[in-house]
Amino acid sequence: MTDVMGKAVSEENTGEKNDRRLALAEMLNDMDDELLAEAARPRRNRKAVFMRTVLLAAVLGLLLACSGLALAVADLSRANSEFYLRALSPADLAVGENIELAFDGLKSDDMLTQYVAINSLLDAYNDPAERKRAVKALTPFLTDPEPKLAQAAAFVLDILQEKFENPYLDMAQGGSPKPYLARLSDGSIMFADFPEYSDYGSNNRLWRLSPDGDLSPYMSFGGAMDYIGGLLPSPDGKLLAVELNSYKSSFIVVVDVIEGYVSPELIDTARIRWGVLHDRPVQQRIDYENYSGYSDLRWLDNDTLAFDGYLGYNGAEFVDQVAVEYTYTHDNSDPTQGMVLTPLE
Repeated sequence: MTDVMGKAVSEENTGEKNDRRLALAEMLNDMDDELLAEAARPRRNRKAVFMRTVLLAAVLGLLLACSGLALAVADLSRANSEFYLRALSPADLAVGENIELAFDGLKSDDMLTQYVAINSLLDAYNDPAERKRAVKALTPFLTDPEPKLAQAAAFVLDILQEKFENPYLDMAQGGSPKPYLARLSDGSIMFADFPEYSDYGSNNRLWRLSPDGDLSPYMSFGGAMDYIGGLLPSPDGKLLAVELNSYKSSFIVVVDVIEGYVSPELIDTARIRWGVLHDRPVQQRIDYENYSGYSDLRWLDNDTLAFDGYLGYNGAEFVDQVAVEYTYTHDNSDPTQGMVLTPLE
């Protein structure tokens, strides 16, 4: 019995020890879980901080990239606006409505506004005080990094300072220089404002400086002919060939400034006459675009103007190359009078 009791006591003690061991193990296991959880918690925090840092860096990178893209787009937009500076709207020209608006326009951050303002200061010519003020305001533009502004300032300053050295030459048509200043036999000087600001242009005027020194707008042309591209005086200085152009077409007229006459438009007159004689589909568009061009404009004598015409029909489906000679006359009742057309070899 003692053995049995001893065995029983021993088993009881063993059971108690096992219970204690189990409890200790469970406690240690709980502690391990807590320690593991505690140990893991800072890791999760560090990971969260790391992830937040990565996210912030990505956002900042995106913002910087967007800012860089925005600047690039702005630069590209400015470059494109400069390259495609080809049409002046009434809103663009508003800065030249009076001389104070023009002076204020010089201070603008907008290149087009500055460009119009520079040309508009031609109006200062007849007032010595305003002319002096304009010369001072325009001189810094001679070194402007934007070539169009520097060239415009050089042209206007040439007029205001009465040098008339014609710093502006146009190389657009056929590679031959064309002066924008023309001296006539009566002592007057003719020029066009907004010279060569684009390939197509619009809304510029022909000016006349009279022999007595008064400067005023002389005439302008409308519709498809509203941009004056160049001037070519006759050898005796009595007539002036005025080259006009638009986005799609070219035009030429002869202006008799001294007597006050203007010829018919020559390129479209030649196009229509040639088309009728050679069974071409002659059409007169409502906007008067003729899809035609020319090269080698020249005076053969004091009254006869010649050029090589590229006459378009049905849009530009047919283009005939025709040598055109035109002898100026005051009588415009027959627009083909004095015109001779021959095919180019």
